[in-house]
Amino acid sequence: MSCHLDACSQPLITAPIRAPAWRFFSALEGPSGSAFLAWAQARSLLMANPETPPDILRLARSVFTYLRDSAAQIQIVPGDARLSLESEPNQNYDVLVVDAFSGDAIPVHLLTKEAVALYARHLKPDGILAIHVSNQYLNLAPVVQQLVSRNGYEALLVKTGDQDFQLLAAADWMLATRRTDFLNIPDVRKNAEKVVVPSQFRPWTDNYNDLLEVMKWIPGRNP
Repeated sequence: MSCHLDACSQPLITAPIRAPAWRFFSALEGPSGSAFLAWAQARSLLMANPETPPDILRLARSVFTYLRDSAAQIQIVPGDARLSLESEPNQNYDVLVVDAFSGDAIPVHLLTKEAVALYARHLKPDGILAIHVSNQYLNLAPVVQQLVSRNGYEALLVKTGDQDFQLLAAADWMLATRRTDFLNIPDVRKNAEKVVVPSQFRPWTDNYNDLLEVMKWIPGRNP
């Protein structure tokens, strides 16, 4: 497998590095996260799904180049991301990325009050929590907004459009942080929007969630 040297380090599809959210991350010093480690320059942690076969992890390192050619020090931890984090001492991450909600059946246990409190424990006080909320059927941004605000974070929704000629797909990210200077960067502000949480919303917890409340009802497609 071969590619142009510059293109080899560019993540494509799902969450493009050239989208505003990823420019922000590339501007940080020493990013640590859980996805798209091809461009990370510091210690990074990759959580793998517990159902990921060992052969897939082997192929990710041997056949594909993102992990192999990354300048980051990458540790792959097979297993559920939340359970793995619960067993770890505080990691003091600069950035923690949660990218698990694009499918039809989302892992709700990664998007609850208890889960966000866990993410906050592993972040530096001025760290950034980035949650990928792109989903065809669910509007997850208000859920994230409510949860992170209860942990003392300010948050913005960053939306990027398709760029077919570069094979870059649209992506929606919630960026949460206590760093007001970061959220006030002009490039952040001009590409982001505030999320309004409906007054009737209840915070999702390990014992409560309401998927119907965040369903995207599309005329002519939903019963």
